[in-house]
This record gives sequence, C-alpha cells and structure tokens, in this order.
Amino acid sequence: MTDDALPWSLFGERKIRPFALALCLSVAVLGYSLLQEQTIGQVLDGLPGKFVGVLCVLSFVSFVVGFWGRSERLLTTGLLVASGTWASVTTVLFLDVGATTSTLLAGCWTVAAGGSWLLEKSASR
Repeated sequence: MTDDALPWSLFGERKIRPFALALCLSVAVLGYSLLQEQTIGQVLDGLPGKFVGVLCVLSFVSFVVGFWGRSERLLTTGLLVASGTWASVTTVLFLDVGATTSTLLAGCWTVAAGGSWLLEKSASR
C-alpha cells in the first residue's frame, strides 16, 4: 500500500493506516449486522443480506491476514471486496427504503473504498 501510514506502529513494526483500519472495522460491523439481520429495510434481512455479510467477513479476513502477513495483494483485495459490499448495500437500500441517511452514508463508504482501491492499484504500477 502507499505510504499513507501514521507514525504509530503496532508491536514495533506494523504501521497503522487509518483509512484501511476504518474500512476494516466498517465491514466488520456491517457484516455482523447483516448476518444477525439487524439492518434497515426488509431486503437486507434475508438471503441477499446474508450473502453480502459473508463478503464482508471475507473482506475483513483479507484485511487482517494482509496486515499481519504483509501482503499488499490481500490488502488490495480487501479494499476491492469492501467497495463491492458497500456498493451492494447502497443499491439494495436505495431500492428498499429510498435515499435515506443510511443509504447516502453507505454510498459515501462505496466511493471512499473504491477510490482507495483505485489509488492503491495505480500506486503499485
């Protein structure tokens, strides 16, 4: 990943990237909410929500394993899957409940995650 890390480190050698950490935590919370059927609207409380919840778990695992294993590829994959999960949630919420605050916030996460993935892909070349 690009050198956008804070000067903090974890266990002396792991630099903390604040946006990647925030995105990792957001997909963890989103995945938990989806798998527990504690979401807004009706559609995400069914099978579509479970599917997106599993993708959130995969994104979270990709972030964690990529961080500890120092794998840029897994971290970048985590960003891509996270942008897909947030895009899915944005679309379903928009169709289910309309342009509510939750829908718009999910859209913001989509733009941020997708943009971060694009920056990482362009920086790695």
